[in-house]
Amino acid sequence: MCNYWVSTGELSVEDMEDSLRRAKELSKWVTNNWRPARGVARKSNHFHPKKSEVMWYLHPEEVMEEIASVLGVEEATTLTAGWFQARLPAIANILARMTPKEKADFDVEVAKMAKEGYPEETKRSIAKRFSTKRIAKVMDEHWKEMGLVSIMFTAYTLPDGKLVIDAHDEIADLMGVPTRSFVDCHPDEITKMKLLLMDYMKTLRNKAQVPVTDGTGTNPGTQKIMLTTTSEGYPILPEPWRNGDESKKKLEELFSLYIGRHYKLATNGHTVHPPYAAIMANHGAYVNPEYLPPSFTVKHPRNLTKMALEAFFDHIEERQKEHGPTRAFRFKSVKHSETIIPAKYPPDASDADAGAGAGTGGRRKAKTRKTKTTAKKTKRTNAAKRKNPPNPVNDPNTSPRSSHQGPGAGAVPSEERLPDAITHLTNHTADSCGWVSNAPPSKWTGRWIT
Repeated sequence: MCNYWVSTGELSVEDMEDSLRRAKELSKWVTNNWRPARGVARKSNHFHPKKSEVMWYLHPEEVMEEIASVLGVEEATTLTAGWFQARLPAIANILARMTPKEKADFDVEVAKMAKEGYPEETKRSIAKRFSTKRIAKVMDEHWKEMGLVSIMFTAYTLPDGKLVIDAHDEIADLMGVPTRSFVDCHPDEITKMKLLLMDYMKTLRNKAQVPVTDGTGTNPGTQKIMLTTTSEGYPILPEPWRNGDESKKKLEELFSLYIGRHYKLATNGHTVHPPYAAIMANHGAYVNPEYLPPSFTVKHPRNLTKMALEAFFDHIEERQKEHGPTRAFRFKSVKHSETIIPAKYPPDASDADAGAGAGTGGRRKAKTRKTKTTAKKTKRTNAAKRKNPPNPVNDPNTSPRSSHQGPGAGAVPSEERLPDAITHLTNHTADSCGWVSNAPPSKWTGRWIT
């Protein structure tokens, strides 16, 4: 433009150079003042579960039924040949058959999982398998990207319900220095931190024992159906259970909560997902008729009508008033691999009363059998000790005391012996509260489990 004005005589060469200089200054000012704000560059770490994952984790029974249809077999399990390859096609078939309303409901489930995460059982399983590897990968990325090192204390729950406290330290390895780790250099302080974190986590878990809601996240002004439990874990249906907001969706979720809690009790905490296909195929083997309304079949709640769900909860409410929460409903049997085994519910008050009425003779016989069994175990243990005497290095009860514990080798509390013994420990798990070491001593001091 300036060249055009010079050629027409409207602008001199000197004026053009001055205009170009001013234009550059203006452009520089605009660049420095109007540039959009940018945050610190970082990698995306958002949790976005796929629809196939949500369907698999929330509706595994429905997926397994479709897998059986795809494979052309009567029933499919994780032991069926080709089940895994048929999983995604089966999920695609289920999604393709959904009505517009079912798709909208499923989208709500996907959004809910993206906000709250995987189901609790899935979280526990993933933490047990991949926590150490994932944390080591994160530490390596932080070191390579920012030169950042850290010591990480983690707490998670195993599938059997035990709380695990870990200490992760890879500072020396990341910096390439062949020396003892920080955790190894300060075992007493690390142990105290683990104990403090364990106590804190136990306090939080106790405070978190609140009534379970339907969790749909719908209209906050509506009253939500809630499930509380007895001390043994038996679900308690609210009385009256109707609150004026019994939509089909809420009844489905309440049914899943109630039946899932009972199936978890019946399987001794193994799973909250009843095998609906197997139950429908052999209904009488899984549930006694007394626990159900007439002509009711336990199946996936999505396949039950609203009237059937209401009849079920009306029946449970009546039985709960008469027999209490522990006898309002029960599974007769559960599925174990390809077989059906008796349910293993925890004992309740009625079981204790029945046992107390057995008489002293029964108790005397039981005590005699227990004494004989204990004597046999003691005999086998003593024989094993004579054959394989304990190694004082690996035995925390006989490990020499270190200098930081003071002189003397007398009996001391296990918490004081443990930090010293753990430096020699390679693979030892206590029944209730102990250590587990799954990695070289340069990286880990062990793991608290309770």
